[in-house]
Amino acid sequence: MRTDLLWAGAVVALVVAVGTLLYFAGSSLSIVLWATVVAVAAIVYSTVVSIETSRTLNAIGNQAWTDVQPLRAPATRYLSRSIDRVATLVWEREAALKEALQRERSHSLEVELSAMSLRDAHQRLAEVNAELEAFTYSASHDLAVPLKTIEAFAQLLAESDNLDEEQIDYTTRIASTAQRLRNLITDLLILSKMSSAPSGATNEVVDFNPMVLDIEGEIVTVLGLGVSVSIEGSLPTVLAPGARVRPILQNVIQNGLKYNDSERPLVVVSGFRDADRVVIQIADNGIGVPMAKAEDMFGLFSRLESNLDAPGSGAGLAIARRAARSLGGDLWLESSCPEGSIFRLALPDQIDTGPAVQPAQARVEI
Repeated sequence: MRTDLLWAGAVVALVVAVGTLLYFAGSSLSIVLWATVVAVAAIVYSTVVSIETSRTLNAIGNQAWTDVQPLRAPATRYLSRSIDRVATLVWEREAALKEALQRERSHSLEVELSAMSLRDAHQRLAEVNAELEAFTYSASHDLAVPLKTIEAFAQLLAESDNLDEEQIDYTTRIASTAQRLRNLITDLLILSKMSSAPSGATNEVVDFNPMVLDIEGEIVTVLGLGVSVSIEGSLPTVLAPGARVRPILQNVIQNGLKYNDSERPLVVVSGFRDADRVVIQIADNGIGVPMAKAEDMFGLFSRLESNLDAPGSGAGLAIARRAARSLGGDLWLESSCPEGSIFRLALPDQIDTGPAVQPAQARVEI
């Protein structure tokens, strides 16, 4: 490289010297030749320098490439591994997403199948309940007819003049037992009807105020003028099948007056709204119930020891609670003491009656 520069410098110097001699020769031609020689010298020099610069830069580039090679291989391997890891992560995420989507589809299918099975089971249960209710009515009718006959003949015998006192006592017991059996059958019918949901029933605005007054009139007729029912404040209304609500209230009120040793048995009915439900409170001044035995009161045909001689089958509160729960509500003993008990009945603002379900056979009323 240095040799090329020396040769280029020598050529340029020679050309410049020749040009100078021509210039000082003084002729116009000499001046032109001098300018030409100088230009040629400049071109030659710049060409030589450009070639040399190119060689220098090329050499520097080759050296840099050579120096970077030891670093290039690890970087390439690192980049390759990084790309592989990214690709693996993408594949794993894609596989996980596909698996999650598959699980979601499977879960949705299971939920749909479960919902279908639940609907089918609910429909089947409603049909079975309807069939059971129809059978209960039919069987009860078959039992009630001979019981009515037994009761009627026993009463006729008791009124006969041909019986002595012992025979009259026997026939009176027969008539009383037949009547209790008929009452028991009636309670079973009511229990069967009240335990199932009110499918196909018609909702109406149920006003508890006139309902309580009407119930009081019926109970006074049965239990006597010594009992009374009062309303505290104004009772709320509810949208429900009235025929299903009335027995609940009637059984609880009657229970509070029947099992009562006060001189003047009294039941006070009050009510209020609580969010999306109506709460009716029935307080009596009866004998009270130990709270430890509160749930026993709602058992079918359950009686406390102090009430064993009281009239009735003992199914009143059981019927009332089952009826309340069949309407989406509940009935419970709120508090009790020797001076009386407080029951609470809670019902939704609007009862869901659902579609009607036809029984497999006709119902038979007794």
